[in-house]
Amino acid sequence: MNDKLMENLSTDPTLESSSKFFKKRTKSIESECKICGCSARYSYFGVLSCISCKMFFKRNAELGQESFKCDFDEQCQININNRHICTSCRLAKCFKCGMKMENFRLSGFLPVTMRNILTDFQIF
Repeated sequence: MNDKLMENLSTDPTLESSSKFFKKRTKSIESECKICGCSARYSYFGVLSCISCKMFFKRNAELGQESFKCDFDEQCQININNRHICTSCRLAKCFKCGMKMENFRLSGFLPVTMRNILTDFQIF
């Protein structure tokens, strides 16, 4: 009985076309992060970058470059192996490559939790 079911599934044209569609949708372009050279798939803050550099920029961009000081005359080479060593040069490279603070999602538009809503109505 399982053989018959498998045969029907393998010859069903709707399953075949949806399978092809799924395979096409899951393909992504693999490329390099413009900041550190790590593999990257998406553009964050306006630049093709890895998740590590995305989060680094998100945490540090508001502080600005003035908050960080390079110990090596601001000549650090940023790559996947040493990207964590110099915050100042890494942030400078983020800005140089085109990452923009304007692309931050405003916190005012973040979803509000149900607890906050209920607290506002003094149910708790």
